[in-house]
Amino acid sequence: MMDIGNSGNSENISPPPPSAQQPILQDAHINIPKRTSFLGIFINIIAGLPNLIFPMFAGIYGIQKIENIAIPFIIMGVILLTLLTYWLIWLRFTYICDEDEIRIESGIISRNIRTISYDRIQDVSIEQNLIAQILRLAQVKFETGSGKGDDAKLRFVTQKEADNLRNLVRRQKNAPYASSSHNNGERPADDIEMDAPQHIIFQMDDMRIIIFGFFQFSLIIFAVLAGAAQQFDFLLPFEIWDWKHWVQLFTGTDFNIEKYGFAARVFGALSAIFSLIFIGIITGITQTLLREYGYKLRLMGAGFRRTRGLMNKSDVIIAINKIQAAVITSGAIRKIWGWHGLKFISLAHDIGDDGKQASDHIAAPFAHLNEINAILAHTKIDTDSEGLTFHRTAHQSWWLGLLFIIPLPILGIAIASYISGAPIYWTYGFFIFAIATSYFSWTRTKWAMNDDFIYHQTGWWNQKFTILPQDNVQSISVVQGPIMKKLGLARIKFGIGGGYISIGHIDANKAYYMQHLLANRVAPVDFSKLNK
Repeated sequence: MMDIGNSGNSENISPPPPSAQQPILQDAHINIPKRTSFLGIFINIIAGLPNLIFPMFAGIYGIQKIENIAIPFIIMGVILLTLLTYWLIWLRFTYICDEDEIRIESGIISRNIRTISYDRIQDVSIEQNLIAQILRLAQVKFETGSGKGDDAKLRFVTQKEADNLRNLVRRQKNAPYASSSHNNGERPADDIEMDAPQHIIFQMDDMRIIIFGFFQFSLIIFAVLAGAAQQFDFLLPFEIWDWKHWVQLFTGTDFNIEKYGFAARVFGALSAIFSLIFIGIITGITQTLLREYGYKLRLMGAGFRRTRGLMNKSDVIIAINKIQAAVITSGAIRKIWGWHGLKFISLAHDIGDDGKQASDHIAAPFAHLNEINAILAHTKIDTDSEGLTFHRTAHQSWWLGLLFIIPLPILGIAIASYISGAPIYWTYGFFIFAIATSYFSWTRTKWAMNDDFIYHQTGWWNQKFTILPQDNVQSISVVQGPIMKKLGLARIKFGIGGGYISIGHIDANKAYYMQHLLANRVAPVDFSKLNK
């Protein structure tokens, strides 16, 4: 199932790039305006169909009440105008690759010219949704680590063109260093050869993905159905939110809970709860399987290559020297079975488990610690924290957070109780849960530091263990609010490329000492050369 290390499982993915003696840019790419694939128009049209469902239903509903022979022709004209707009957008979108930069021009009337130099590009990722996979097309994303997500996208080019563009960016980024005399012809640290043997160091089979899905409980299906019901309830001949109507629809009789005994009521409540749990588990498994299908992490030279996805396939390269920190994640339940996750905080961005853009790269979403250690062994990050003294944050921190959580619910409950006259003893459980959660989270929040790394552990239910190399720290900030200043506490924030790591509620004198110590450590570091 797993193939850890260089056990001979290697793959040659693409043709070798030109050598240092060959021209860096081929005639097929240099200074020639190119367009994306014409078939991409149809993918964009299909992708936009969900936004047209509501207007289509509304139009059909309106046509039934209006007897006008011109209505069908108006609808046909709108469709043709939409197709013409998509064609003009494609026709006016071009990109040019020259020796120093990629230039992208778009816009039908008002032209938008975007220029990205090769040395600013931190990551080139390739994604394919289901239709693009069928048509052998791909979406290429360029990221510069500016914190604003994708700086540019090419939707959609052929798979071969996508691979050529990624190879081109890497060759051009490394061209100045390959030609430098002080390099003696050696490759730069982040020169990832696409033709190098690619050893699979981590992968997940279907069974592991399904097990992972059990821990990804989700009720998003109900949110989707509720949203659809809210949009199209006018098409139904009854009130969709009238639950008694649904019971009568399925049972054929009027529903009256009073005629059922206590045991039947308990059974009905438990059935509803277990139904929700079952649907949540199935939804989580489905989402996870679609996102993580075929998950493979390969080691290729000075970087990792991650491929995953069924409906939306992605191909991402993570340069090792661009990794700023490592985050090992787990949970209160899945940790019992020894399951953890590994993320890299990097200069580029990634798509997280929730489908939204994240500031870190997922390297191993569901793995054992020995598999995570095998991955980290190829980086400069050391997970060995034995012998270090871990410090807890100040004991005041567990109740300081409650000061901003408890007052508002207390006020709301008091107002509701005053208006309704209902007792509020049932709300005691909420306060007990909030206090217990805050306390257990505090017991799990610890930090330690040695000569090279900063270790930070947080969370009780969702656990995170962050390992930060001190050489990657670019700024150190000590923050104190009025309450924390009164208590002699402070929060220290370590700014790194791609985000920051914060340790809260520690002694203020210790925070300033850490700031002084790390400032002396990182001051001589030339960050312009650190990631070369």
